This record gives sequence, C-alpha cells and structure tokens, in this order.
Amino acid sequence: MTTERYVKEALLGQGAWGVVHRARDSVIDRVVALKIIAFDADLTDYDRHELAARSEREARAAGALNHPNVVTLYDAGRSADDASFFIVMEYVEGKTLKQRLAGGPLPIRAVAGVGRQVAEALRYAHDRGIIHRDVKPANILIRKDGVVKLADFGIARMESSELTRSGQSMGSPAYMSPEQALGRAADARSDIFSLGVVLYEALAGTKPFASDTLAALCYQIVNDDPPPPSRHRPEIPAEWDALVMKALAKKPEERFSSASELSTELRKLALAALEGAGLAGEAASSSEFPGIGEESSGPTLVPVEAESRSGLSRRGAFRRYALWGTAAVGLILLGLLAEQAASRWLPHARMTVDLTYGFKSGDISVTMDGKTYWRQTVAGSDEGGFKEFTRRVTGRASGHASTRLRIPEGAHTFAVRVTSGDESWNDSTRRTFSAEDNQTLAIRVKTGLTRGMELEWR
Repeated sequence: MTTERYVKEALLGQGAWGVVHRARDSVIDRVVALKIIAFDADLTDYDRHELAARSEREARAAGALNHPNVVTLYDAGRSADDASFFIVMEYVEGKTLKQRLAGGPLPIRAVAGVGRQVAEALRYAHDRGIIHRDVKPANILIRKDGVVKLADFGIARMESSELTRSGQSMGSPAYMSPEQALGRAADARSDIFSLGVVLYEALAGTKPFASDTLAALCYQIVNDDPPPPSRHRPEIPAEWDALVMKALAKKPEERFSSASELSTELRKLALAALEGAGLAGEAASSSEFPGIGEESSGPTLVPVEAESRSGLSRRGAFRRYALWGTAAVGLILLGLLAEQAASRWLPHARMTVDLTYGFKSGDISVTMDGKTYWRQTVAGSDEGGFKEFTRRVTGRASGHASTRLRIPEGAHTFAVRVTSGDESWNDSTRRTFSAEDNQTLAIRVKTGLTRGMELEWR
C-alpha cells in the first residue's frame, strides 16, 4: 500500500504525531483526511520496524471501530520508501472543539451534548479493549449538524498490545491523567480523566492545569486539585461541579467506573439544562451548535431573533419557537419514559442486603459498579434481656437492617461502607447474577475486641 492514490489538497493541521492533509482518493473520488507519520531519520532499523509494526497493529484496532461518534478509518500502511506511515480517515467537515473554545466557554447545554457523544465514543472503544489516551479538544470534531466525532486513535492501544510500553508517558500534557504523567499504565479511567479536563475547559473557559514548564504541569496534574468550574463561571450548577471533579479525581478508582456511567450522568444534566435553563436563553445562546444537547430524534431549535429577521413577527416567531421547544422536550421525556418502562421487563435478579451491627447509631451505603444503590441511617437498641446486659458491660448496642434491590443480569462489583462516629469500615465484593436470582449479601459489623466487617453471600 502507498499514498499514491491520495492526492493532497490542503494542509489541515500538524502535531507531534504527524501531519494531516485534506486529500482526495483518486480511485473512488472521495474526500478524505490523510495523516502521515514520518519516522525520524535517527531511528535505528530496529526502532523503525517496531514503530511501523505498532502503527499497523493500532491502525487495525482503530479500523475495527464503527460508531457514529468515531471518525472512520479507511486505509493505512507504510510509504513506498518505508520512511513514514500513513492513515486515511473520514473527512469531517466542521470545526474542532479547540477552534470552538477559542471564542470562550460553551453554553452549558452544548457542553452536555458534546461530552455525552464523546463519552459514547469512548464507551464503544473501551468495550472493545481500546484506550484512546489522547482525548483533547483538537481531537473532538463537531460537524455542522451537531454530530460529534472523536478522532485520532493514533496513539491508542489495545489492552493486550505488547508494543506500547506502560512506561511511556503518551498523550497531550495538559489533558494527561495523573497515571500518564507518572509514566504508568493507562486504562479506560485515564480517558475519563482526560474527558474531565475537556469538560472543565468547555465550561470554565480555562484549563484546570496550566504551567509554563512540563515538570510543573505534571506536578499539578498529580498533586493539585483545581477549583470547581463554577469558580470561573458562577452560573454553572453544583451538579456540573460534582460531575467534573469526580472525573478529575487523582485516584482512578474514585472516578466514574466507566464511560457509560459518565455518559448517563451527562444525559441527565443535558435534560436538566433543557428543562431548567430556559429554552429562550440557553438554546438561543447555543445556536452555533445545532442539535448539540438535544436527543438526535428531536428538531433543531431556532433562535427567535433569527426567525424574526427572516420575515416572521416576534410574536409569531416566539410561538413557533415555543412549539418546537415543547416538542423537543416532549420527545426526550417520552424517550426516557419508554426506556424506563422497557427496563422493567428486562431480565433481572433480586438482592437482599442484610446488615447486623454492634453500635448505637451509624450510616451504611452500598454501591454497585460505582453507583449508590442503598444508603440509610441506622440506630441500635440496648433494651431488654441480654442486649441490656451487653450494653451495661461493654457500652455497646446492636441492631439489624435490610432492604431488597433489583439487580441487572451479569457480574457486578459492590462496595460497602459503614460508619459510626469516628469509626468506619469498608469492603468490596463481586458477584454474578442470572435472571430471577435471589441472593443475599450478609454484612456483619463487629465492635469491641473483635472489631471488623464481614461480607458473606447466601
């Protein structure tokens, strides 16, 4: 394979990993994006061979991705003189998120729409064992119709790949995760951190980590917690602060457990923005982003001023705008209701959580796959018989609490946290559920000399 069939038409961009041209496939007359990665002249034959082999393998991995929010890869190979590697991709007509952010932060609803589509692209890639590792505004393309495409899996890797070493700190410095900055292995949660940086910048209009030197920047990423986005832009709701700061957690296990979970939360915030931010305000301000922040089945909202200039009266324009807006909200709500109704009929299991404890009062929380499923304040008793005797001798009480939960089929990780005063107990367990299962997670918290927490499945 060579680049001879691709005729360069314009330079689109240049970065650390290659040069990108708009080109035309002379065989089928299709406009494409042609990326050329030149091998450094000082590379040894062995290093050149290894880099080419890695590029080919990772191009095959990226070529297996077929998703509406992922830039499609058409072709890849080495140049005829073996001095470079080329990748032929779908040409996306629009602007990058980096270009959009040059004009300042985005409307909140637009951030929700962009973020959710990127999260869906990551979910699809992660489910297939592919980590992007370079999520940044320059790699997020926004088409004129509002569809978002995640590009440049050029340094992505398959989790089983032996050609990309965990000791290599790859990615764009300002968007790297702490583990990448430390040269450690990156996994799906590293992409979530990078997307958190993107969301922060899109909301606040500034990056959460910035410095004049690479060493200082890496130090910030690893050690410093940035202020919440609302510190830069007070109108940002607290829910957005919580979402972004969770994505930016230093420890991977404290971030969203998956891109799917992050996508779900962004969808909730998109709906909240559409309902609560005021259609006439937020929608009009985001007219540059048609379709972003709305469900794909809904109509594009048109600002009142734009319709007034086209010959409609302001009253007529407002009525038409309100009609379209109501229809968009209605379609979204109907979709959510249908989704919830359908979920009631999906195969599921039941789980009973049974807590026995030896303290006067406390709190318990149980999370499944990172999402809180049960949280309750409990109070023990010391009245009557042996309990009253135990209370007098040890100063302790005891109690019992339980609940029943609906659980989707499949394997799930449960984390249990119990607190009482200054004491806390934490543990986790993993369990696989089949349809119609009815399993019990027994939790026993002991105080005194034999203090501790035990988890047992029954």
